[in-house]
Amino acid sequence: MMYFWPMKRFLIPLLFFIYCTVVAQEPHRYERGIIMDSLEVSNSENESFALYLPNSFDPNKLTPVLFIFEPAARAKLGVKTFIPAAEKYGHLLVCSNNIRNGSYDHGFELTNRLFAHIFSRFSIDENLIYLAGFSGGSRLASAIATTTDKMAGVIACGAGFAHIPFYQPTVQEYAYAGICGDRDMNYREMVNVRNLLEKMDFNHTLITYDGDHRWPPKEQILRAFDWLQVQAHKKGHVIMKDSDLKRLYLRDYQLAQKEEHKERWVQAAENYSRLLRTYSSFFNTDTVKRKFKALQQDKTFRSNLKAMEKVLETEAQLVETFNRRLLKDFESPEKSDLSWWKKELEALEKLGVDSGPEMEKMVARVRFHIFAVAFSRSNPNLHESSEAQQQLSTALKKLVYPETGRKNR
Repeated sequence: MMYFWPMKRFLIPLLFFIYCTVVAQEPHRYERGIIMDSLEVSNSENESFALYLPNSFDPNKLTPVLFIFEPAARAKLGVKTFIPAAEKYGHLLVCSNNIRNGSYDHGFELTNRLFAHIFSRFSIDENLIYLAGFSGGSRLASAIATTTDKMAGVIACGAGFAHIPFYQPTVQEYAYAGICGDRDMNYREMVNVRNLLEKMDFNHTLITYDGDHRWPPKEQILRAFDWLQVQAHKKGHVIMKDSDLKRLYLRDYQLAQKEEHKERWVQAAENYSRLLRTYSSFFNTDTVKRKFKALQQDKTFRSNLKAMEKVLETEAQLVETFNRRLLKDFESPEKSDLSWWKKELEALEKLGVDSGPEMEKMVARVRFHIFAVAFSRSNPNLHESSEAQQQLSTALKKLVYPETGRKNR
């Protein structure tokens, strides 16, 4: 047995139930290769989940599983993005229709019941239990992995760790695969998470791509799965063929070269670094080492790296300024000055237009940050808001995205 130890104590039955004949036969009634939504969670009231069984699923064999945390509890959407990876590696996919952004205690309670349901009905490989989440779901996934330390890995999309020290990793042994678009409001946070885990010598990687704050594209999810599969192979929990390892190595090498040819120097360095960390124990990576060293010594790369650091510093200052103003305005919404916001947003937009592509991406991140804070203040699962606060939230969202007042996510 293992336990969560948050504000109160929750039991999670991960070291598995005794399989009786009736229960063991239940997986046979599920279809393979389709998303089955609104399946009932046993011993619950109105709790349900979406389930996907890959076409290779065999109820008589131990199966890897991925629990997905979708911030708005859109279970079918959460599952859909992971299907190609599940078909490649044989994972069961499970996503709740009830676990959403909100209190961690409530999320833990719902997760306990969902875990109990799945582990009592499927023969799960205890060495291959994974969690994935987007935005607030990413924070919940990492909190569960950290407090239990029984997970093989986490795919953290578009957000880092919970802002509660107890839910942040220290000496745990799960593999952490971060994925984040470079226009995502949490991009700077994910870079900081990578730097922190680097100092901790925590098994991790960060995959960035051209995108904003939404579930990553399926091909980026698959890259994270590939990396996690190699980590499981290193621990002896799965066996990968040398040819499959070589194929992944060559693909990742080509991706790094592609970024370099596009003169996306920071992204190229990120990919070369991942190559060395992931494959040095399998192949001769001297060529990669030379390329990576040459890139680090290149004046253009150093200049771009300094420019990126400056952009991130500017972003931190802007976010701090806007956070202070948001806090003040939502404390006294009747005193808020929307003309101040209009002026600042116009100045922000001009900064993005006049200062190059990295600054333009930064502006997109800051704009979405303002929108996200305003959006959260109107979310009853996160805040109790007065009518004046609701009106302020609506007005700010409209100022940030004038055409619709909302950001497509």
